[in-house]
Amino acid sequence: MQILMCNPQHYGVYYSINPWMCLENATDSNLAMSQWLGLAQIISSVGGNIIEMSGEPGLPDIVFTANAGTYHEGKVVLSNFAHKERQAEKPLYDKQFKKIGIETIHLPDSLRYEGAGDALWGHGPATGKTLWCGHGFRSTKESHDEVRRLFKVDTCNLKLVDPHFYHLDTCFCPLLDDHALIYCGAFDRLSYETLKWCFYLLEVPANEARQFACNAVRIDRNVIIPDGCPETRKLLEGAGYTVFECPMTEFIKSGGACKCLSLALQP
Repeated sequence: MQILMCNPQHYGVYYSINPWMCLENATDSNLAMSQWLGLAQIISSVGGNIIEMSGEPGLPDIVFTANAGTYHEGKVVLSNFAHKERQAEKPLYDKQFKKIGIETIHLPDSLRYEGAGDALWGHGPATGKTLWCGHGFRSTKESHDEVRRLFKVDTCNLKLVDPHFYHLDTCFCPLLDDHALIYCGAFDRLSYETLKWCFYLLEVPANEARQFACNAVRIDRNVIIPDGCPETRKLLEGAGYTVFECPMTEFIKSGGACKCLSLALQP
């Protein structure tokens, strides 16, 4: 599995666009690099083939490559970022995808869409391959409708209601065997009931959700989560997964963790 990651050389908290970002809570650049390298090492050890890109000064959040776009069958629908602070990332992602031979698709400028932060592929016992789409903070339902039309795939819209979980991948992670990690408090009732009907849910406690337990990377039956989430680890191991823990403290300061730092480009 190819996975796009971006070197965190220019990473830091320099503005605030979500409840996690506090300008007084400075990041440790050396520690952030160490944590990023640790995540990359685990991903590589379980079969991930990392494609590394470089960022630029003034774009600290470009490290969160999950937000670059949504991949399907050799194409990527690029993101249209909701906040002006991140909009200059788009040309760099566009250039990187083209460099590795992936066709890029641009949505209309009027649509707000934040890629695999809000659009996750998954199978449930009641569904085939579906693109699960979050809206409420960064991406709109209209953007998901357009992605469905472009990719000609099934989608299901889910409403996010807690600003601490502003992207779908912060509170939901589809797995194998019809399982999914979830923090139920991030969704409205209808969305939660939909997911409950469509998946065997592994529900993480609120304190571990705020450690970004659901912001997990799955490669085959291996799942990488932030450290400090013992109940989530127990849930995953009980469901037959091998769990790897990775310190993510510096990236949680910006509202991201393992999944946010990686974008899977399925073969």
